[in-house]
Amino acid sequence: GLGSILTVIKEWKPHLIHRIKEAVRSSKKPRVLLVALDDSSAELALVRQYGLEELGTIFFHGRGKRYAVKSSDEKEEFFKLVKAINEVIFREGIQKLIVAGPGFVKERFAEFLQEKFPELYQKMEMDSVSSGGRAGLYEIVRRGTVERVSKEDRLSYETLLVEKLMSEIARSGLATYGKDEVKRAASIGSIKKLLVSDKLLRSGQVEAILEEVRKTRGDVVIISTEHDAGRQLLALGGLAALLRFRM
Repeated sequence: GLGSILTVIKEWKPHLIHRIKEAVRSSKKPRVLLVALDDSSAELALVRQYGLEELGTIFFHGRGKRYAVKSSDEKEEFFKLVKAINEVIFREGIQKLIVAGPGFVKERFAEFLQEKFPELYQKMEMDSVSSGGRAGLYEIVRRGTVERVSKEDRLSYETLLVEKLMSEIARSGLATYGKDEVKRAASIGSIKKLLVSDKLLRSGQVEAILEEVRKTRGDVVIISTEHDAGRQLLALGGLAALLRFRM
């Protein structure tokens, strides 16, 4: 029953729960907003762990293939769409925007963003799907675009952390590596971010250090060995830390 499930969870060590939370945070990077765009409407949805959360439709007045649309009218509709997108970005902390649809309206929207909203343009990935609306949203997911964007974002996040680590080590700065040194840093509460290789984590050799870092409110970031930065960390022993202060 439910009680026995709760008992099991209570028996988990805090560092295990922390690892699960970290994995959840990883899977949420980036927060992605999907826009399925065609000549008559834009359908918006958030990517959640359990699937898509549909946010609604923005209709473009008097639009459709039968109508010739003045570019000034289209820009008004695009401004309306950007307002809705920005509201969601602000509310949800969106890091990536995927705009997809049939035809050329998505390209015109991309040009509009590049000219008027360059910061939003930087967040945008464009893709082609066969229809707009709800069908378009689910086609974006089926094509693997969301997965690709999420993986790329996680890869760049991990790579930047390892690069920062290497530059701090090179100038004898706010970083340390190797089990003994990291253990010492953890014991005095110096660790801001603990970088742990996924291979080392699976070996179960660093549980006490994870627990110590958790107590002193440091972040634990699990680094994949499937990319160069992760292999670089593994070469340092699979364990390193960015520090709050020098030891």
